[in-house]
Amino acid sequence: MGVTFWTPFWCGHPVRIQVQVKLIYCFCCEPLPSHKDHSVMHQLLPEVLGLLVWCLVVATPYKFQSSPGWVVFVSVFFWILTIFVFIVNFFCLYMRHGRRSWTIVEIIFNVSAVIFYFSAAIVEASFVSMTAKVMTGHHVAAAVFAFIVTILYFINMVQSFRTLKH
Repeated sequence: MGVTFWTPFWCGHPVRIQVQVKLIYCFCCEPLPSHKDHSVMHQLLPEVLGLLVWCLVVATPYKFQSSPGWVVFVSVFFWILTIFVFIVNFFCLYMRHGRRSWTIVEIIFNVSAVIFYFSAAIVEASFVSMTAKVMTGHHVAAAVFAFIVTILYFINMVQSFRTLKH
């Protein structure tokens, strides 16, 4: 796409300047085969729901129990790592080290996210039965969203395995 500018008349004679503008799209290089099926919303859905788990657990008062601390640690840790993975995928930074090695890193990340989020979801679900009736709804919602995030990371793990096979 070209844009034409004219210098102002007070600069002497008008000069035509033509500038070529290249649009930069979401993925600046050829994405991995598994990422062709992913939309940005599909990649950020575990991020949003993980943030929701984090907020629901932190919003409840708890005393002398360490189980909500584990759930918060898992949700915050994987929230930060998911942002990192999204940025690497968005700007195609994996192209510097090869696609195959990045796919293996994604598989390791997704497998660990599934394991840790599943344990956090179980801990949060068991915490619901241990707590009093105060703020039980927050813990139930946090447990449900933690299980949903686990399923989303599992789907990403399966798609990463499919990418490795190709």
